[in-house]
Amino acid sequence: MKIESEQTKYLPIGWKGAVLGAILFLKNGFAFKSNSYQEAGTPVIRISDIQDGVVTTKSSIRIKASEEFNNYLVHKGDILIAMSGATTGKYGIYKQKELAYQNQRVGNFRLYSDDLINKKFIFFLLGSLKRKIEIKAYGGAQPNISGKNIERLKFNLPPLPEQHRIVAKIEELFSELDNGIESLKKAREQLKTYRQAVLKYAFEGKLTKEWGTQQRQAGNSPEPAEKLLEQIKTEREKHYQKQLEDWKRACEQAKTEGKKKPAKPKKPKELASITEKELAELPELPEWWGWVKIDCLSDFDQFALKAGPFGSALRKSCYVKNGYKIYGQEQVIRNDHKYGDYYISEEKYQEMITCKVKPKDILVSLVGTIGKILILPEKIEEGIINPRLIKISLNPKSMLPEFFKFYFESAFLKNLYRLKTHGATMDILNLGIIQDLPFLFCSTSEQLQIISEIESRLSVCDKLEQTIEESLKKAEALRQSILKKAFAGELTRDWREKHPELITGENSAERLLERIKAEKALAAGREKLRSKKMKKK
Repeated sequence: MKIESEQTKYLPIGWKGAVLGAILFLKNGFAFKSNSYQEAGTPVIRISDIQDGVVTTKSSIRIKASEEFNNYLVHKGDILIAMSGATTGKYGIYKQKELAYQNQRVGNFRLYSDDLINKKFIFFLLGSLKRKIEIKAYGGAQPNISGKNIERLKFNLPPLPEQHRIVAKIEELFSELDNGIESLKKAREQLKTYRQAVLKYAFEGKLTKEWGTQQRQAGNSPEPAEKLLEQIKTEREKHYQKQLEDWKRACEQAKTEGKKKPAKPKKPKELASITEKELAELPELPEWWGWVKIDCLSDFDQFALKAGPFGSALRKSCYVKNGYKIYGQEQVIRNDHKYGDYYISEEKYQEMITCKVKPKDILVSLVGTIGKILILPEKIEEGIINPRLIKISLNPKSMLPEFFKFYFESAFLKNLYRLKTHGATMDILNLGIIQDLPFLFCSTSEQLQIISEIESRLSVCDKLEQTIEESLKKAEALRQSILKKAFAGELTRDWREKHPELITGENSAERLLERIKAEKALAAGREKLRSKKMKKK
């Protein structure tokens, strides 16, 4: 594999330009079936188990151990990487003694020789290559990266003794940096706890208890949920009757003009209700509040609750440079409706018109990073949602979008839907799960007051979180600066001057690569021989 001269021009003595594939390969995982999951057994590492440079089995799914999966075993010290999804490129070290398996969306870095390369050196090297991996992964419609693309990444290989020294130097410099980062993350977690406490009090009616008392004393008691629900049913029926009248007029006009009669509007389904069994398991609410299902809160439009189109109906080949915008998880996760530049034509838009969005619609992320909410503002580009989103159009007289967002992000509701969203490879939320959830219901006047109470408390929280995020970004920039210097040989310059015998001759990176190549050839020969014996059997 040829290495560009620009990379090798200023290499330190004893170093050699290479590609990752010269020293390792990326082993893909296995597609375990969801019906194999059980409470006990061997953990299966999924993308969600890779967090902040560490791989944990704390929330892993488990399966019964079997020899057929031995090729997908994860051992202590293995480095794993996310190969697809919104967090493609994140990686971590597995530090537990318990053996585990890797699923098909997780890659495992396997060295051709554990004795000739420092594995921690590879871990830190990945940190310096992180941006390159992300660029390759996010170049298409859906974030993903192949093992071959990672193996083609170029880097500068130092001799083995210098690898050890580089690892020690990085760990020394990262120690103090990590302590500061840990303090920032702890403060961030405390703010998250405070945020959830505010939401908990809000949806228990505690933040508006005094307001409610004042309203009743002034003769402005909020209308009870039962009465509001009856009003919704009445308005819903009126809306349907109006549709019928409009349809009859359209039929008469079509008959006069000799045109085809339009389709008759569908009679709305009965509103779903909370069962007595469900009610018994839900927390007690203020007397004028109630529990309802989402269809009681949605607009009267037939497609007010709509999942995105099937993936096969919206392929990359459908995209055009300009036209109608495709809204996906990228916009929701970033909380930025303007992000992204995927579009479809007028013809494709009309074909998928049931998935169109409008101002004040709520978009919900469904795959991997589930339950994120984006409220579309008044001015948006016309467009549709993609298969990884659900759009919800609320009846403004029933629930306000901001109230919905706060409630959906509360720990109470998250705990309910997360029980049902564990998929084979990643968490998946769907419209059926959302339609089955219990939603708080109270007057819009009280919803406005609750929103105001929450926002007043969380505004300071938001500012502190912003400060923390900025500090974490600076810390990450410093981390990248350290890694850049480390893999350019700057951190070990003095060490090389004192130990020239450890970086030249037989110890040089060039000789190291030759030895790894020989080890690789031997391993390939053994595998070929094993395959022949298996065929004879």
